[in-house]
Amino acid sequence: MNLSVWPVEFFAIRDEVRRAEELEPQFNDNAVCGFLKDRLCTIYPFRPLICRTHGLPLVYWHDETDPPGYGVMFCEKNFQDAEDLDFTSENTLNMDEVNEELARLNITFIQEHQELALKPESRIELREILD
Repeated sequence: MNLSVWPVEFFAIRDEVRRAEELEPQFNDNAVCGFLKDRLCTIYPFRPLICRTHGLPLVYWHDETDPPGYGVMFCEKNFQDAEDLDFTSENTLNMDEVNEELARLNITFIQEHQELALKPESRIELREILD
């Protein structure tokens, strides 16, 4: 699998990977995640936001629920022994807020790097950090 990310994340990850002498990133088109090797992330210190939040209790707005409202998504494997789960704003991450901030940062990045000729909705495949 190959993730795509916004330019602000892509160029930050690419630059850090290029500077990191100890990393040997590899990409496998047949892996669940292309940067996994022997179940370990080969770009772990610089992984994108979606990877950093994987498994955490995340809050999202759901229009399709009745009534519409916030819902919590989480990896059940991380909470197998938890009894009476009570997710609150104190122990969850509101991904709508995080994604809105990332979108603002991305727009600023694109405006400051007009030579890249990117649009706010542009996505770049993560595997391209190896090019």
